[in-house]
Amino acid sequence: MEVFDLRAISSVAPMVDLTAGMFAMLVALLAAHAVFIPKLYFQNPRLALAFLAISLLCLLAVVATLAIYPARVYLACFIYVVVFVILGWVAPRSSPCKVQLRSRAVAGSAFMLFGVAFAWWLAFAPR
Repeated sequence: MEVFDLRAISSVAPMVDLTAGMFAMLVALLAAHAVFIPKLYFQNPRLALAFLAISLLCLLAVVATLAIYPARVYLACFIYVVVFVILGWVAPRSSPCKVQLRSRAVAGSAFMLFGVAFAWWLAFAPR
């Protein structure tokens, strides 16, 4: 058994669908961070780097979940989205444009949530 055996997620889904789902989640994650972090960086660079470090630790937890319990990767990604929302809501509390930062965090998390839902649908949709 390989370390990242995507077949353990769903044995009935084609490997192309599983790979496309993982790619969709990665693109959604990168887009969400590309929307939120540069704006936060212009307001408070130190806070943006702390946010990025926490996000990378959470992403490492998702990758570890994929390696250890592949069937629970969608749950781990959903928890990552919830953590992104919470951090995105708390981070800009002292910023002068907190409404714009919070709306960007919500938009990014919604995009990630759609990415997770799409990947889950690719893996478990009836064939």
